[in-house]
Amino acid sequence: MYKILAILFLLQSILLADTSQIIKEANDLFDEANEVALKDPDKSKQLYKSAVLKYKSLIKQGIKNPDLYTNLGNAYFFSGDKGRSLLNYHRAYRLNPSDENINHNIEFLRTQTVDIPPDRKSVV
Repeated sequence: MYKILAILFLLQSILLADTSQIIKEANDLFDEANEVALKDPDKSKQLYKSAVLKYKSLIKQGIKNPDLYTNLGNAYFFSGDKGRSLLNYHRAYRLNPSDENINHNIEFLRTQTVDIPPDRKSVV
C-alpha cells in the first residue's frame, strides 16, 4: 500500500514539474513575441503561435483556469486569430465572470469584428 502511494506521489510531482515548465515556456514565448513584434512581425506571429500550442497542451492535460484561457486568447489575438481569441476569452469569462480584464478583452474584440450578412442568392 505504501509503495503505491509513494509511486502516485512521485508521478504527481513529475506532472507538476512538467506543467510548471510548460507554463514557463509558453509565457517566455509570449514575452519574446512581444519584444520582437515591432522589429519582426512575422517572427512575432510564429512565436505567438508557438505559445498557443504550449497553452493548448496545458488544457489537454486537464488544466482549466481563467488565466490560462486569457493567455491563450491573448496569444491567438496577437497571432491574428480573433475568432479563437474571442472563444477563449469567453471560456475565461465562464470561469471568472467578475474579472474586468476578461470583460474588457471581450468588449474590445466585439468592436473589432463586423458581421457580414449572407448573400441572399446563396441562401436556400
